Amino acid sequence: MGLRSWSDLAEVRARLAAGAVANATHRRRPLHEAAEYGSADVVAELAGLVDDVDAEHDGRTAL
Repeated sequence: MGLRSWSDLAEVRARLAAGAVANATHRRRPLHEAAEYGSADVVAELAGLVDDVDAEHDGRTAL
């Protein structure tokens, strides 16, 4: 997803419905990407779906 995609809740929901995995760890976790580049709505959506909101990437949590 491009950086703008993390601000579009409808697009994130569509990708999740199509099989995207909220807990994916390719590069960075989606929640980390959304927290840095996205909207609060997308962060809230993903935070409700992931197994661990405190999961770290490079020693940092998303929130």
